[in-house]
Amino acid sequence: MANTSQLSAIVTTIQVTQLERAIKFYNQLGFIKDWTWPDDSPTHASLSKDGVGFMITIKADGDLIQKADLYFRISNVEGYHKHLKDNDVIDADLIQSDYGMLDFSISDPWGHRLTFGEPNGDFQ
Repeated sequence: MANTSQLSAIVTTIQVTQLERAIKFYNQLGFIKDWTWPDDSPTHASLSKDGVGFMITIKADGDLIQKADLYFRISNVEGYHKHLKDNDVIDADLIQSDYGMLDFSISDPWGHRLTFGEPNGDFQ
């Protein structure tokens, strides 16, 4: 029997200490809450923007937060950057990288590094 399985996405999970605060932070970046779980006292949530998503979970008591480094490829990074700056959501500068991307990086309240960029030049 042939294997016809195909990967369709990778969904990472990042740890936070306050679920609602995290949802509000990511809402400012344009992410929407897809769901929370469990219903009575949520500890997990799924967030997405333009069909790209990730999950957040409350860290276990006593555990250190494992820091994540997420790179989002986005079209019109200049427009997105301007929108966030104009609304006082970020203060990061756009940078033309040596690896052919125009991007900017910010950190969320838990120290996760978020970079948004698009190819600029020969990078594919």
